[in-house]
Amino acid sequence: MIKQVIFFGLFTLPIFCSGQYNSKGIDTTRATLDSKLTDYAWSIKAGYIYQADNLFEIGILRQKYHQDLYYHPGQIFGTSGPSVACEVNIDKEIIGPKIAYETHIMFITAKANLIYYTDFSESSLCLTPELGITLFGFVVLSSRYAIPFYNKELLFDDSFDNVGAAITINFPIKSRTATIRELRLRDE
Repeated sequence: MIKQVIFFGLFTLPIFCSGQYNSKGIDTTRATLDSKLTDYAWSIKAGYIYQADNLFEIGILRQKYHQDLYYHPGQIFGTSGPSVACEVNIDKEIIGPKIAYETHIMFITAKANLIYYTDFSESSLCLTPELGITLFGFVVLSSRYAIPFYNKELLFDDSFDNVGAAITINFPIKSRTATIRELRLRDE
C-alpha cells in the first residue's frame, strides 16, 4: 500500500505544484527582472590575512546580486563576482597582486584567488581557494590554503604555513538594485 501511495504521489505531485503565486496573485514562475536592469554593487574591500605572516589586503569587488524571484521577489540572498586586489606583507616587503572570483550565499562563502607574490627580486604564483562564513557578502571570515606553483620559499617556511585565515569587509560604493515594482511578466 505504501509503495502505491509513493508511486501515485510521484506522478501527480508535479500537477499540483506547476505554479506558485505571491501575495499579490502574480504567478512567480513567470516573473523575471527587466532585462535592462543590472543588479550589482562596486565595493572597496579591505582585509587582514594571517598566512605564514601578517598580510593586508585592499581591492575592488564587483558584486552581482542574486535575488529570490519565487517566494520573496526582490529579496537578495547572495552575491558573486570578480575582484582585483593586492596583498601586502610589510615585514618581508612582499606584495601580491591578485585576481579572484567570490561567491557569497547567505552565510556561506567560497573564493578562488590567483596571487602573484613578489619582493621584486623573486616571485611566486599561488592558487589560493577559500571557504568560510559571511554576512551576505559584507563581512567575510574564511580559511584558505595556498598552493604555490613555484618558489614556495618566498612566503612559506614549512607546509603548515600554507594554511591561513582571512577577514574581509566589503564597502559598497555604487550599487543598483531592482525593486519588486520592476518585476514584470515574461511575454509569451
